[in-house]
Amino acid sequence: EEKRVRKELSLTCSLTDCLPSHLTAFRLSTSKLQDVLNKLNYVSVKPVKVEDKDWTVLRWDSVKTAEEESEKLFDVNRYSVPAFHVHWTTDLSAPSLYLPSNTIAIKGVNKSLESVTQNLESLLEHNFGQMIASIWRYPQVIFAELHSQFDLQQILKGKKWNIIFIKHVMKLNVTRAGLVLEIPSQIQPDDYSPSRYEDKEELRYSLRSLEKYAPWVRKIFIVTNGQLPHWLDL
Repeated sequence: EEKRVRKELSLTCSLTDCLPSHLTAFRLSTSKLQDVLNKLNYVSVKPVKVEDKDWTVLRWDSVKTAEEESEKLFDVNRYSVPAFHVHWTTDLSAPSLYLPSNTIAIKGVNKSLESVTQNLESLLEHNFGQMIASIWRYPQVIFAELHSQFDLQQILKGKKWNIIFIKHVMKLNVTRAGLVLEIPSQIQPDDYSPSRYEDKEELRYSLRSLEKYAPWVRKIFIVTNGQLPHWLDL
């Protein structure tokens, strides 16, 4: 039932060049996800802060794997928490945008030329001076990860590149690329929001207030779904 609700919430992303990536993201800090992370076979993990919120970004071996992982719900402190499928975009004003210092979008690759060669990656790497570390190809755009921030600065100095292939010239347009951790269509109802379960110690302060200002109260009943505050000594 939870998976069905999440699928119904998923709509088409309207951001520019919004395409699924090889990443997923939790809207929780890495420290709160240790038990979950220990059970997953991801490639790498990176804690990031976006719009003053802590996120944990996981890298997978393929876009397909990331999509499969984003369809699951994970148990964190007895609550079901979703993993969002991170999307590429060239819309740098997008909400929940994580902007790495080494990612670019390449447009202008002629599809007829692409079908001629299986070595498009090698061709691009050769023309960009072997600055490209990884490439993800889509019908209208190529997203690439560079080796360093310095490589990004070098490439963006000339935003238009002419690549000669056989007797053709491909005029490539290069721009920065970002990663949308939570696309607008994925924004979830309150029932699925991890922030609903964040402990800001409101309960502790409430109990202290009762003890100080209402000492005549003898019994206090706290109803939970099996959770026990870490500070409560029972």
